Amino acid sequence: MIVPSLHLIDDLHAFCAKVHLCENFGRPDEISLLDESTSGTVTVLWNSNLMVSKGVLDLVTACERVRADHPSLRLILLGSPMADAEADQDEVLSWLNGLIDSDWISVVGAVPPEVVPSYLASADAVALPSRYASECQPLALIDAMCAGKAVIASDTAAMRATLGDYPSILCASSTEGVITALTTLCSRPPDNSELSAAAARARARFSLERFDRQMASILSFSDRDADRQSR
Repeated sequence: MIVPSLHLIDDLHAFCAKVHLCENFGRPDEISLLDESTSGTVTVLWNSNLMVSKGVLDLVTACERVRADHPSLRLILLGSPMADAEADQDEVLSWLNGLIDSDWISVVGAVPPEVVPSYLASADAVALPSRYASECQPLALIDAMCAGKAVIASDTAAMRATLGDYPSILCASSTEGVITALTTLCSRPPDNSELSAAAARARARFSLERFDRQMASILSFSDRDADRQSR
C-alpha cells in the first residue's frame, strides 16, 4: 500500500503488511518566493473548497472579531462552495452571498491552478483550520510552504505530518482557536528569513523530482519482493 502522509502508516499496518510513504508533489517551479503583499495590511488567503468542515466559516467569523483590534486584516477566499455534513451547498452559497459587499473580504471563487500563485504572492498567510474527516495532505498547505508564507492550520495529525518542521501557527479547529492564531499572526509577524529557509526545504520535499524518485524506489522494491516470492 502506498500512502501520501506519514500519519497514516501506523494505523494501516494493521491491515497491510507493507505500507510505503510517497508524499504528494506540489508545483514549486510555478510559485514565486517574491513577497508582493501589500505593506500595512495583513492578507490571509483561503485556498481550498469552501466547506464548513474545512473551517472557512470559523475563519471568516474569527477575522471579523480580530479586525476590531487589527483593522488592517484582509481576507481572500478562493475555491468552490461545497456541501458537507455540516451545511448543504445552498446554505454555503447563501452565506457567501452575504459577504460579497464586504470591503475587506474578496470572494473570488474557483480559479484555474495556474492563477493561484498570483494570489499566493499577494498574501501574507494561508489558513486552513480544517476538521474535515478525510483531510490528509492538502495542496493549499504545500503551496503555502513552497511560497514561504505564514501558515495557520488545525492541530491535527494530518496537518502536523504535512507541515513537518515548517514554522506554523497550529490551532483548534474552532472560531476561538482561529481567533487566537490570527491574533498571534497580527501581533507577531513571522520571521521572513526563517520562512525563506523553510520554503527552500519545502520546495525540495514537494518537488516532482522527489515524488518520482520515491515512487520509483517503491515500485522497484515491490518488483524485487514479487521476484523473491516467485522463486
